[in-house]
Amino acid sequence: MNRAELRKRLGAPLWRHCETAQRAARASGGKLYVVGGCVRDLLLERTPQDLDFALEGSLKNFLTALPKSVSQVERHEAFGTASWIGEGGQRCDIATTRRERYKRPAVLPEVTPASIDEDLARRDFSVNAIAVPLFANQEALDPFDGLRDLKRRQLRLLHARSIRDDPTRAYRAVRYASRLDFRIEKGSRAQIEAGIAAGYEARLTTTRRTNELRLLLGDAEADRSWRALGRFELIPEGELRAARWSRWLPRMNLLGLDAETRF
Repeated sequence: MNRAELRKRLGAPLWRHCETAQRAARASGGKLYVVGGCVRDLLLERTPQDLDFALEGSLKNFLTALPKSVSQVERHEAFGTASWIGEGGQRCDIATTRRERYKRPAVLPEVTPASIDEDLARRDFSVNAIAVPLFANQEALDPFDGLRDLKRRQLRLLHARSIRDDPTRAYRAVRYASRLDFRIEKGSRAQIEAGIAAGYEARLTTTRRTNELRLLLGDAEADRSWRALGRFELIPEGELRAARWSRWLPRMNLLGLDAETRF
């Protein structure tokens, strides 16, 4: 996929948001890419829920260059990310390209600026590590064979420390596999099981764990995901047997996403 094909697949309304973001990136001296779940969903002929951008450049300068027509701009300086609502109510998320360093298992990372190649390497699954440049009509960057995994309909983690670094990826694997009707690749499944056995998931803060469960329960395939959580032992057995989800929701205080886990 290149920029021309991306434009065709997105359609005029969504493409206008890409043009707005690209003008801001060009004015700020940066390079902009459409990345992650947005590209994945388009390649699967699904409508993306949000537009996801990666920026090689200054986020501050980019946001300054955005037109006044965008609204509800939220900045998360510690992670080099921001979001805004474009004309028509479309949510747009942007993250500066970066590398991540995890001091300990299951803690939030320290982030530093990096190239798009390093940025794709720090992501969760190969199918989410595809980037389409907006500044030139070049073919998509796909350094980890995400296109191949899309054709195989499988989720594959990118590196051996993935679950150790961020155990929320285990919850995401279950959620994406259910939503997309994908299987979790054999080696990645083994890594998730080993990470759970090592106790990495248990080190997550209550907030991060609860937010992942909230996202999962809000998905269209929540029932399927719920059963998969039990097979992976990502929820306690007694809780798995809860007869009604209505008993769960107040108990887990599922009120919304925290800034620490949205990006």
